[in-house]
Amino acid sequence: MDSSCPPIGLSQTRICELASANLIVGDVLVFYTDGVTEAENRLGEEFGMERLSTVVHEGSSLSAEEP
Repeated sequence: MDSSCPPIGLSQTRICELASANLIVGDVLVFYTDGVTEAENRLGEEFGMERLSTVVHEGSSLSAEEP
């Protein structure tokens, strides 16, 4: 699912398209803001979508209780 809507509550007049998806056991749903992918390290390198994807993939088998 892809979204181009402003954050919820930011605009009272902007109407966003609703979407739905059927999730099954093993699916992973990730919520993040652009600030995550645009965060930079000391070298000025952005975290980016590829790193976010790697972190999610590597952690997707962990339970909520695991660090």
